[in-house]
Formats: sequence, structure tokens, C-alpha cells
Amino acid sequence: MRSTFYGFEAAKSGLSAAQAGLDTTGNNIANLSTEGYSRQVVDQVATYLGSSSDKIAPSTLQSEGLGATVRGINQVRSQFLDLRYRDANSDNSANAKALSILSDVENTFDETQSDGLNAMLDDFTKQLQVLSLNAGEVEYSSLTRSSAQKVTQTLNQYAQQLASVRKQTTDEMAINVKDANTLLDKISTINLSIKSAKLQGDGANELNDTRGQYLDELSEYMNIKVSYENDGTVSVSSGSTTLLDSQANTVANLTLDDAASGMRLMADGDEMALTGGSLYGAMQVLNGKGGFAGAGENDFRGIPYYQESLDALANKLSSTLNGLNGAGKPLFTGSGAAGIAVSDQWLANPNYITATNDADGAKGKNDNILRMVSAMDEGDFGGTLLSVMGDVAIDVGHTKDIAETSGMVFQSVDNQRESTMGVSLNEEAANLIKYQKAFAASARVMTALDETLDTIINRMGTVGR
Repeated sequence: MRSTFYGFEAAKSGLSAAQAGLDTTGNNIANLSTEGYSRQVVDQVATYLGSSSDKIAPSTLQSEGLGATVRGINQVRSQFLDLRYRDANSDNSANAKALSILSDVENTFDETQSDGLNAMLDDFTKQLQVLSLNAGEVEYSSLTRSSAQKVTQTLNQYAQQLASVRKQTTDEMAINVKDANTLLDKISTINLSIKSAKLQGDGANELNDTRGQYLDELSEYMNIKVSYENDGTVSVSSGSTTLLDSQANTVANLTLDDAASGMRLMADGDEMALTGGSLYGAMQVLNGKGGFAGAGENDFRGIPYYQESLDALANKLSSTLNGLNGAGKPLFTGSGAAGIAVSDQWLANPNYITATNDADGAKGKNDNILRMVSAMDEGDFGGTLLSVMGDVAIDVGHTKDIAETSGMVFQSVDNQRESTMGVSLNEEAANLIKYQKAFAASARVMTALDETLDTIINRMGTVGR
């Protein structure tokens, strides 16, 4: 026959299971606002004969109704959704970073709020036209020279602003790389803690949540792939580069290499081929040469493209007017937008500009200045600048559209993941009621069994006494 105490063990296991459920529900509610927390559930199964939870010697006559066993407290989390989240996070971060830098570049060429280079070029052309009617007169020559100075200074300013955007981006990347190294070290440390906890049979749910949060943060900087090992640890790679090998217990050291060929991210001295993350978005803008790119170079229209466009405009302006002013009589010196300047000779003598190339003045005393006016019109320097401004406006608009799309995808994946791992207050409130009633019912079973035993032990056989 069935042991009398089987019922007590079954009721006791029900109390323990209900208590575990109440504790787990309370923990979920306590972490309702905890970032990165995955809700937890009780893994409860029916106790079977011979299991570690079966405290009573097995009976061949009765093998059912042995109670409940709590095998553990599990996290509700999907590795597939984690993978989608991190991929979407990398794409969104790359597009957002590229948009942010390109917006700064666009602000450099913004000529709607103040007079910019285009206005300076127009004024210089007008001053040449006025000088053509007043060749040789110092006051008009001085005005033309001053206008030329404004053109060169504005070109210098644009080049400096682009260089400043590049430096700010580089400095921010250096901070991000340092953060990425710190995250990899933290993940490696948590790997060891989780491995140790698993060997000892302890729970590691909170450690898993913390590690998952670090992996999410790392995916913001670069595209990553996470491999889950049997010992509870994870290995991390980016493309073909291994960042963290939990089995070999190695962690790569990330560094930036600002070489002449462009900015590169290195892992233990080897170049990484990124495809996502804010570091990738930044490198696209820092290295992109657009139409100036050679074989194997980045053809994204980034800061180098706009720098070279300005340099080409400055060099063309300098060579054109220097050529017209005559051999050995440069109006401009220096190279590129950052280096162009009015020559010392012109600064010393406003009439240094050559009015005519004819020694006898047969064609008039201003024919060479008129050639300069024609060169300014035919060279269409203002049109070249407007084309560059149009390029950056198109790039910003295009990148903004892509960033908005990737942002919506990321938000959608984030919502899906949160609906799985997030804590629902309504659901936990229902669980509280469920486990409370289960606890009360198991306690009532225990009371009923106690009353039954009291009848058997203390009241049976008392008739006739």
C-alpha cells in the first residue's frame, strides 16, 4: 500500500514550488525598471519515482502523485532575437554616426545664414569688373585685393572646419575604441564567473543579463557575432576577426591607426573589416574619397572628397589667375584650400595685378583684367562650389532616409525582444494570485492530512474504553 507520508511529501513539494514562484514573481516585479533584465520563470515538473526529489522509498503499488519538483529558475530570453537586435543596432549606429558627421560637414558649406564662399567669389568677380574700368587706380586695386583676400580666407576657414570635424570624429572614435576594449574585458571576466557558477550548480541569471547588456553595448560600436559555448561562456568575433575566445581565454586589443591611406581599426595589429557599428560609420566618412577614389579606395563621399573638392577649386583659381597675371608674378601662393593666400607681392603693391599684356597698350590698359573676369565666369568657380554643396545636401538627405529606416527596424526588433524578455506588471500580478492560491491549497492539503493522521493515531481503537 502507499506510504502514509507520501501525501505529506507531495503537499510539502507544492508549498516549496509555490514559494519559489512567489519569490521569482517578487524578483521580477522588483526589477521591473532594471535595464537589461530578463524576466524569470520557475521550471517546475512533476516528481517521478527515483528522482532526487523523491524522499520516500519507492512503492511497487503506487507510483503516482509524488508532488512537484523545481528544477531551476530560468530566464525568458531568445538568442535569435538577441542576434537580430545586435545586427539592427550595428546598422542603425553606423547610419546614425555617418549622418551626424555629414551634417557637420553640411554646416561647413551652409551659406544660407551668412555670406560664404560663393558670395565672396561673386564679389571678387565684380571687383575685377570695376577694376577693368579703373585700371591702375590704387583705391580700386586695393578693393580687388581685399576681395581676393576674403576668398582665400573663406577657403582657409572651410578647410579648417573640415579638419576640425575630422579631428572631433577621430577623438570620439578613440574614446569608443577604449570603451570597446573595456567591454571585452568585462565580458571575459563575467565569462569566468558564469563558468564557475555553472560548475558549482549555482544560478547565473543575473550574470547572463549583465553580460548580455555588455554585448548589446559592444554591438553599437561594431558588428559582432556571439558564439555560445557549452560551459556557459561566449566567444565574440567581428567578421573574420576573433575579439574574444572564451576557450583559449584570449581578448584582442583594439587600436586606431590613422594612416595616410585612411583611418583603420586594428585588433592585435591586424586590420579589421567592419560592416556595421558607429566605428564603421565614422570610418566611412573619414576615409571616403568619392569620385577622387583610386582602385581599392573607399568611394563613399566623405570628408576627403569634400577636402579634395575644395583643394581642386582653390588650385584652379590660383593657377588660372596666376597664369593670366604673367610668369613670375603670382597673385596667389600656397596649395589647396588650407594653404592658398594672397601673395606677398600683391599685398605689398595693390597694382601688382597686371592690367594689360600688351607693352604698347594697343588693346587698352585693362585687357588682361577683362581676361580675368572672363576666366572667373568661364571657370564657373561658384558653380563648382554649388555642385559640392549639392553633393553634401544629397548625401545628408540620402543618409537621413537610410538612418530613419534602420532606426525603425531597430525599434521594431527592440520591441519584439522586450515583449519576450521584459517584465509585464499585469502578468506578474496574475502570477502572484496563482502562486498564492497554490501555496494556500498545498497548506490546506497538509492540514487535511494532519487531521487524518490525528484520527488514525489518537482516535482509532478507542471504542469501549
